[in-house]
Amino acid sequence: MTTRSLRSIPWLSVTLVLLALLAALPLWTGPGLVNTRGGGDSPFLFFRLQQLVTNLRDGVFPARWMPDAAYGLGYPFFNYYAALPYYLGALFNLIGFDLLVSIKLVQTLGFGFAAWGMYRWADRHTPTRSAAWLIAAAYTFAPFHLINVYVRGDSLSEFYAFVFYPLILLSIDRVVESPRSFGWLALSYGGLIMTHNVSALIFSPFVLAYCVVRGASARLTRSIWIALVAGFGLALALSAWFWLPALGEANLVQLDNQTTGYFNYAEHFRSANLIQNSIGFDYSIAADPQSSTPFALGLVQAIGTGLGLIALIVTWRRARDRSFRVFVVAGLIVSTLMITPLSKVLWDTLPLLPLTQFPWRFLSIQSLFAAVTIGYLTNFTTHHAPRTTLLTSLVGCALAAAVLLPLRPDYLPIRADEITPARLQLYEAFTGNIGTTIRAEYLPRTTLPRPYTGPIVSEPSAVSLRAIVSSGEATANQQTRSTTRQMWTTQVESERATVAVPLLYWPGWFATIDGQAASIGAAPDLGYIQIEVPQGAHQLVFELGHTPLRLIAELLSLAAIGGLLFIGATNLRQQRVRFKLPDRAVSVVALTLLAGLLAFVYQTAYTVTDWPGILTMDFAGQPWLHRNRSGVDFGTARLMAARVELNEREAVADLIWSVTGNQPVTATIALESPATHLPDGPSAIVQQVIDVEPGSYRYRLPLPFDLPTGLYFFRVQVGSRVEYLAPIWHKQTESEPAASMFGKLAPVIALATAQTHQLDRSRLEVQLGWAIYGVIDANYGLSLRLRDATGKVWTSLDTQPGYGFQPTSSWPMGTLNDAYTLDLPDDLSRDQVYALDVILYRVASKQEVGRTSIDGLRVDTSYWWRVIDAPHKWYGEPEVTRRIDVNFADQIQLAGYTLTQAPSLLELKLGWKALQNVERNYKVFVHLFDPATETIVAQSDMMPRNNTYATSRWFQNEAVTETIVLPLADVPPGSYRIAIGLFDEAGRLPISGAGAEVANQRVVLDEVIEVR
Repeated sequence: MTTRSLRSIPWLSVTLVLLALLAALPLWTGPGLVNTRGGGDSPFLFFRLQQLVTNLRDGVFPARWMPDAAYGLGYPFFNYYAALPYYLGALFNLIGFDLLVSIKLVQTLGFGFAAWGMYRWADRHTPTRSAAWLIAAAYTFAPFHLINVYVRGDSLSEFYAFVFYPLILLSIDRVVESPRSFGWLALSYGGLIMTHNVSALIFSPFVLAYCVVRGASARLTRSIWIALVAGFGLALALSAWFWLPALGEANLVQLDNQTTGYFNYAEHFRSANLIQNSIGFDYSIAADPQSSTPFALGLVQAIGTGLGLIALIVTWRRARDRSFRVFVVAGLIVSTLMITPLSKVLWDTLPLLPLTQFPWRFLSIQSLFAAVTIGYLTNFTTHHAPRTTLLTSLVGCALAAAVLLPLRPDYLPIRADEITPARLQLYEAFTGNIGTTIRAEYLPRTTLPRPYTGPIVSEPSAVSLRAIVSSGEATANQQTRSTTRQMWTTQVESERATVAVPLLYWPGWFATIDGQAASIGAAPDLGYIQIEVPQGAHQLVFELGHTPLRLIAELLSLAAIGGLLFIGATNLRQQRVRFKLPDRAVSVVALTLLAGLLAFVYQTAYTVTDWPGILTMDFAGQPWLHRNRSGVDFGTARLMAARVELNEREAVADLIWSVTGNQPVTATIALESPATHLPDGPSAIVQQVIDVEPGSYRYRLPLPFDLPTGLYFFRVQVGSRVEYLAPIWHKQTESEPAASMFGKLAPVIALATAQTHQLDRSRLEVQLGWAIYGVIDANYGLSLRLRDATGKVWTSLDTQPGYGFQPTSSWPMGTLNDAYTLDLPDDLSRDQVYALDVILYRVASKQEVGRTSIDGLRVDTSYWWRVIDAPHKWYGEPEVTRRIDVNFADQIQLAGYTLTQAPSLLELKLGWKALQNVERNYKVFVHLFDPATETIVAQSDMMPRNNTYATSRWFQNEAVTETIVLPLADVPPGSYRIAIGLFDEAGRLPISGAGAEVANQRVVLDEVIEVR
């Protein structure tokens, strides 16, 4: 190659490509995908991409719905999350690359596009191309740029904001030079909105400031200002299909907790830890927000920025770009201050700013201004090209080395064909996330309580997908299912039936019955789509369409696209542009071709149809189910193979071990519910500590009770290393409902059995056996309250049945067991007898559905399962001294009473008799009142036996006695009467019989109580 041909090579473009490939190289040097957990969940990437591709393959554009998320119930993720980079990844997948390679391609191109965009913008404001190159290098290797890939693995959209920041500023420059270029501004600013709306929010003030700076320096004409306004307006119109529904329909989803707790900005300011103190960048995640953190400036980056700032100030006098320098310095200062507590007043007062959640997100903007500031280092060598080249090379290498050499990426060893809807739903169930959101903030507001599992999680073939018939008699079967359309057939035997299908209701879903439009809504306390169907055989079709707002937004964006195409065609025709690839685009083309070639080679190399090894999940590190080709390394031992089976009596585990060294090794093996490893989850169902020795061994873990249908996990722990084997699906044997020994809590739900297990002094496990007599059309909340004889509550637990993994709507007719762990306070007396209130309630309204109590509960040091006997039932006549016959709604009879008065109290023993099996829980009121004024001077309002024996536990002909004590110490002297009645949330029960006051629905006893 001749010297002339060497000079003709666009070396700056080539090196920009190399910079991008160097930054992206760790993406390609390991199997599967770069794994992140502490700062982000990288499986979110292929979860989102897979669901987006599913939409596009079904012809749905733009995508708004994740059909397989929320455990197969569906989730409106894409309506609220800016996902433009995922559309690029979907394009790669549709043309033949697999999902994992498509993600790597998008990430690699993201580095290249950001470097190219920054170089193009910087080249307009620097005296030499070497300075622009250094700025692009500093921007590419800004620590926060790499953090968005290698630490915050799920933040692809925020990573791509780095692409659009310089492109927006470049587009403003182009509009200033030629107002006809406002289309580029529309594309770049609109692209940022569609890529990451939070970044668009925090970067917009800097964009406005740049317009003002350019206006002040260039004395912009009216036509330029109009072009700028047109560009921003067209950008808003272009991206309206996303941001307009995202804002306008925010009230449709559960965004209330988006800025609370961990996601509150006040927890994430940077002060002393704003700059790391090590030369090599530290990527480790620290638990303490005030300790060293990767969400900070790197030391080398900070030093370069400081030296660049000195160069900027020193060369200020002879500078011609003073307004630009003011913009850079001001942007650097403001973006830095926004990360520190000094800006708290702004975070407290500006209305949309808290949605940013993390002040350190301004590091992306700070990276832009820091990179430009570093570029001013070349001002010291402007008139000496060799020195400038040497300086830029050294500084660029230092910046790259500081972030790349300490990088030790972890990899998730999976194949693209392992990314299936079943694995996506398993990932949700294991992590507690929904649709790649940690707090399930895009769940429709009508989905209360939030789900933790779904009807088809893990084993869709094990349990048939069923609709829930809340009224009438009907059957329903799903016939077809696609991304935004489902078809069901129904057979209604009654006059009408109300049917809820397992699909989350969200405005935009429409239904037809035999082709005729039908109204739908959200099933209360469930969130499923609910529809009323007439008698006969019918075909139901549910399809996601447009709300008026979505339709307007999409039409607005479509019009903007048409306008951009028209403007572009007009400009081309007027300028008579010949289609020639400019030198400045060579880097982009070269990067794309090289990345594509790299992806092709990488994908071709992974042709193995199956990888051997144990399938495991690790909640702390790798929660996606993946293979360990060389076994699971626990350090002192290695698990080479594993097989676990679950039957009605025991869990049987066959494990093959190898052991390193001669020291004895122990392991803990346990069968757990899917909630155990989640925060505040229950204890293991059963566990054993075993001695680990080389070879194959069988372990049997007896089950303390019959397990309900669902997922279960087998945990293996050696030292601090914990691994979960592939989940086990267990199907419970069908059974008849057991006798409701502890009474009914709802029309078709009763508590049949109870037993406790003292795990240690601080934990008590309670196992409840439920009897189910029919279909349950709601998901109830469950409250457990441990109280003493005085009524004081010592500990409580509010959750859903099975901690959400046994929702009541999934309960089959028969008997079902589940267990809960109560934390016991240290000062709880161990020699008393306690009662445990068991309450079902509606989560949305907090309305109590029913309750019962488990009496005779002990919390001593007995560490094995103890059956709690239900109260003895008496079917004779109540033992009372005064007989009466008062009937309450033909359900309960007040048979009589015994009245005893002492100077300071009144003791009333009531004798009740159940006239039938009582379905509801009623409270007893006893009022001591002044008959002249009806003033109540003493009273008791509670369920029988001090809230311990709910009426729903009463069987026909059962006699129940209770003693109620009314204190008289504070009662004024006088003559009083006693009134008795029953009531619930609907009011007092109707009454009849001797002494009954029908108008007041109470019985007034004959005795006159004299208080002196």
